[in-house]
This record gives sequence, C-alpha cells and structure tokens, in this order.
Amino acid sequence: MNITKKTGQAAVLSALFPWVGIGLFNIDSKPYPLVFSILFIAACYRNIKLPPNTGLVSGFVFIGLLLALACSDSPISFLSLRSIYNYLSFFVFLIFFYNYLIRFAFPYRLIIFSGALWILAGIIETQTPEIINLLSPIRTSASRGITSLSPEPTFFAIYLFFSSWLLLIHKNYSLRDQSVIFWLQILSIMLLAQSTMGALYLILALIFAMLGTLLSLKIRKSAFYILISAIVFISTSALLAYPYFQGSRLITVIGRVAETTDFYMIFHHDASMNARLEHVVFALHGTVLNGLLPGGFDTFDHSRPYLLKFYNGFFWYSGASLKIMSWLGDWVYSLGLFGILALAILFYTAAKPTIWGITEVTFLYILLLSAIPLAFPLIPMLIASFIFYKYNPRT
Repeated sequence: MNITKKTGQAAVLSALFPWVGIGLFNIDSKPYPLVFSILFIAACYRNIKLPPNTGLVSGFVFIGLLLALACSDSPISFLSLRSIYNYLSFFVFLIFFYNYLIRFAFPYRLIIFSGALWILAGIIETQTPEIINLLSPIRTSASRGITSLSPEPTFFAIYLFFSSWLLLIHKNYSLRDQSVIFWLQILSIMLLAQSTMGALYLILALIFAMLGTLLSLKIRKSAFYILISAIVFISTSALLAYPYFQGSRLITVIGRVAETTDFYMIFHHDASMNARLEHVVFALHGTVLNGLLPGGFDTFDHSRPYLLKFYNGFFWYSGASLKIMSWLGDWVYSLGLFGILALAILFYTAAKPTIWGITEVTFLYILLLSAIPLAFPLIPMLIASFIFYKYNPRT
C-alpha cells in the first residue's frame, strides 16, 4: 500500500468536504485538509517541488502579515491567529496539490465521487434536514435554499461551481467529455442551492467563456455548438423548474432584476447582496484610505462610518464586522501593497501566456472578490491546477 498516495487522497477528500466535522471543531472550515496536506508533504519532503514563484509570493505575504500584526489593535487575538492560519493553509495546500498532480495525476474519480455525495446530501436534506445537520450545522431556513454539506446555500453553490471548474480544467474545457455528475452539479446550483451568488457565477462564466473564445480568435464550430448547447441546457432546465420554485429567494431576486431599469440597484434592495457588496467595496476603498499599508486583522470597521456617509446610504443591511467577507478583499485590505504584489505575481504564475489563459485567471480573481472563505481549499487546488497545466502542457 502506498502510504503517501493514501495520505494525499485523504487530503483531497477532506478538502472536498471542508465543512464536515461530525461535531468536532466548532468552526466553519475544518483543519483536516491542512493536517493531511502537512502529512503528505512530510512523507515526501525530499522530493517536494515548489510551484514557480512560490518563494516570492510567500515572502510578500510574510512581510504583509508582520506589518498587519503591527497595525492590529490586538495583535495577539483569535482574529489574528485565524488569519495567519488561513494564509498558512493556502500555501500548504497549494504546494500539496501541485505535488499531488505531479506524482499521482488529477484526482478525477475522487472529485466525481464527492460531487455525487454533495448532491445526494442535498436531496436528503429536502426530506430530512436533521440528518444533514449532524454532519454540517445548517445556519439558514429551507426557504433560502438547500445547504447540503455546508452551512449555507451560498457555500453549497460555491463548492459545486469550483468543483465543476476543476473538472473542466482536467478535460481541457471540453463540455462534450464531461460526466453526468458535472451536469448535475451545474443544475444543483440552480435547483438545490437556489443561490443568487451561484446563479451570478454561472452567468459570468458564460460571459467570460464567450469573451475568451472571441478574443482568442480560435472559434471552432464544435466549441461554438457546445457552448450554445450549455446555454440551452441551463435555460431549459431553469424554465422547467420555475413552477416548483416560485416564492424562493432566487426567483424573487430574478424578478427584481427583471423589473428594475438600473441593474446595480438590485444590490441595494437585496439585503444579502447589499452586505456582500459592502465588504468588497469597503475593503478596497479602505485599502486606499490606508495608503496601501496593511490594515491589520481587526480594524476593518474603523473607516465604516466614513464610508457609509461617502456612499450616501447605499449600504444599509450589514452591521459592523471585523471579518472581511471577500477572499481577495482580505488579501488587499489586511496585507495592503504586499497582498497586491503577491496576487499580481500569483496571477503571472498561474496565467498561460494566451488570451484564454489570461481570461480564466482574470475571471477567477473577479469571483474571488465575492464572499468566498479565505480557507476554502478548492481555491489553492484551482490555482495549483492552472500552474501545473501551464508548465506541464498536455500533449
């Protein structure tokens, strides 16, 4: 038995179920992916290969973390320790998954198996939610969507989307070669999770797919037909399911979008979207107010009174919070210029020198502005995949 491979598979599986804890560790993101990743790296430390520019990226993050601690009101606090843990988890899992791809190839069957379990758990939740609540505590009502093995419908949709993206990368973005589970995951974003954020992800994905295809000037008939088929598939499924989901939050938001002439006003009227946009805007604007210096880990609410007045009451739902609900916003605000430099180098490292390569990483960075948890392990898995296939092109 290959102990190293089994440890790596355990790390991948734990990353594919980041919120499942069965009563252990009363926190959202569990430490199992980090623990198994460290064990994997320790098992083959002599042959570990760092992704290109990892030293430079981690160096900027390290300096940013030191300065962020110095700029925090309480340097030794839970918030500081959690932030350091989150950034450490990112780099450890990035290095782990990059080396897993080198040694054992893409874990296709594990991702397909996990996707099937997520969907099955979602279906079970529609009938007996108390069973799923034992595995992952549910923090919302059924009217807002199904949570499956995550705390919220949005997190369920986020998992389904990024898991599907990993499958697309493995198949070199061929929709024709995707499994049934891939298509069920896409449908589940709309029909089970019923997440507005998930629906927005899908719309942006279609826009960027068409944009990347047009700009690359490599429009093949097969690719065009497959893209159109995907649009028709999703649209038809949504129309057929509409009668069964009237009154749901997703349908309500879609109705508001259809009625309003100013699209941006939907972010004002919908409480959840208003709160999430506030964190993005305040994180970026707050970084500018800090002169691009690291903002620290517990100062996010310091400039909030000024920013609320600056935006003339547009943001109204969210209360004061020290936690930044934006993956990229956390890097930029907490680490300041050093976070920006780290993200820029990471972009350069992950993006292939093609229009499509630049488009896919740009799309990722736009999605990372949203409320994706900083410790979400599928993000370093995705970035590691970008880097691996860039420097190890398919033959």
